[in-house]
This record gives sequence, structure tokens and C-alpha cells, in this order.
Amino acid sequence: MSECRNAQVSDGLRSYTGLDESIHSFLLRTQLSHDSNAKPRGVITPQGKWANFPFVNKELSHLFRRFADHQLLEAIDVSKSIDGRYNTLFDSPDFYVDRIKSTFFHDRKSLGLENNTANIRYCLDCVSEGIEQIGYGYFRHFWSVSNICLIHGRPLKQLPNLGFNKALKAVKAILRGKNVKSAITLPDSYGPTERHRGAVWYQTGKYFFPIKAASCLKYSFASWIERNLTQFRNEDLISSARHASFHYLLNTDQVKELDVREALACIHLLCTSLEPDLLREFYNSNVDYIGLELGPK
Repeated sequence: MSECRNAQVSDGLRSYTGLDESIHSFLLRTQLSHDSNAKPRGVITPQGKWANFPFVNKELSHLFRRFADHQLLEAIDVSKSIDGRYNTLFDSPDFYVDRIKSTFFHDRKSLGLENNTANIRYCLDCVSEGIEQIGYGYFRHFWSVSNICLIHGRPLKQLPNLGFNKALKAVKAILRGKNVKSAITLPDSYGPTERHRGAVWYQTGKYFFPIKAASCLKYSFASWIERNLTQFRNEDLISSARHASFHYLLNTDQVKELDVREALACIHLLCTSLEPDLLREFYNSNVDYIGLELGPK
């Protein structure tokens, strides 16, 4: 059964070939395809690791103006863990949209202090398959969350701290389907990179909300919860909803406001599956939908 499940996972992930590229790989590959001598110092740190907040060299930012805003956001999002930060229901979309500018069109010249970097990992079989199937090799985003390639079931390779120049040379070789002699074979076990250590999304219970609700709806939603508690059928939902709505409506402590806001977002998620008809009534009474094309370009 486990072998069958592993095969299904492998086939499913392989079907996304070309669509699961990490943001670092996308930035690096696009710049190098234009100028093979480019020095992507916004992508690789001086120590030879992936930068936590990568960005494009200013002189090459024009390469990314041909992409639509939603394509650039998708390129960033594919490498983001689903941890709920800046992505809960009532968060302002400003930070979310502004990432386009800070990643692709900023005038930064150096990374500054990068405390939360990630090791450069790769599966040469995946890179070779990419070259064969779509014409180019790239780094998959999920190589940072396990020591094992989720497609081939074999340990990943990892670059040691080579420094910027040697790491860039090694990455170029990997993108051509060449192995790096100094690369370390990781142990055959789960092991996230340094950047991903700590509780992951399925341990914290936080979720990603690609659709945003106006902040002014928080009070309306909390009030709606309080009025409809007696109609909820799930006991766990009733308990959680009562706690969150009570604290939001009565609490003025701004320090706790973030926790309550996340709780309201989780209750909204539960209502979509447990009380969809009631939630639809809330939308009909309180919500107007508008579509806006936003972007710093």
C-alpha cells in the first residue's frame, strides 16, 4: 500500500514539471539566460546559500516586466510555506502585493544581514528530466523540506558552504545536469533546511487565504458568530467560535488582536465546510464583491 501511495505522490508531483520551480531558481535562471556572466547576489548569499528574501539585480529587472503580476506572485508563492503569516483572511493585501516590487523591481544592491538562509539542495535526476521534458533544468521548491526527493525516493545532494562564486559556478553546472563533486549526499531521513526548522503548517493549524476580506468585516463577522452560535451543529466549532467572538468583541488589547484575528479566520474556514448555508447568509447580508487589478507596475 505504501509503495502504491508513494508512486501516486511521485506521479502527481512529476505532472507539475516546470510549474514547481522555486523562486530562487526562477530568478537565477531568468537572469543567467539573459547574461551568463550575471552575478545574482540577491539570490545566493556570500556564504553560498539561498537568500531568505531574494531579489533581482536592478540592471536586469526589466526581464521580469513581460510577466503579469499574478505570474510573479505565483512564482513567489510556490516557495512559501503555508504558515498563515501575512496570509490570513483579514490581513491587508498590501504586504502581499508589495512583494512583487521588493523581489523583482527593487533597487537593493546587497542582501544585508541574512540570518535565515537555506542550503542549496538538488536532485540530479529531476534536473535531467526537466532538461529532457521542457528544455531546461531548474530547482524544485520542495527540495528544501526533506532530505529525500519526493519524486525519485533517493537522498538529495546538498552544497557545502562554498562562498558566492563557487556556489554560483556549482549551481550553473547543476542546471546543465552536471553533478558537483563537493556536494554532500544527505542522510536517508526527513530533514528540513535551516530556514524551515520549527513547527510546520500542519502542526500549527494555520492556513493560507488567497482571498482577502476587508478589515472592517472582522466586527461584523464576530457579531454574526455570536448571533448564530445556537444554530451551529458542531460542538468544537461552537466552543471555538464562542471564545473567538467573545474576545474580539470585548477585548481591546492590541497585542492579542493578531491571535483573535487568526482565530476568526480559522472559524471562517470551519464554517465553509460545516455551516456553508449559514455562512452564505452572512455573505449575502454583509459582503459586496469587487475585483481589482493591483500591482506596483
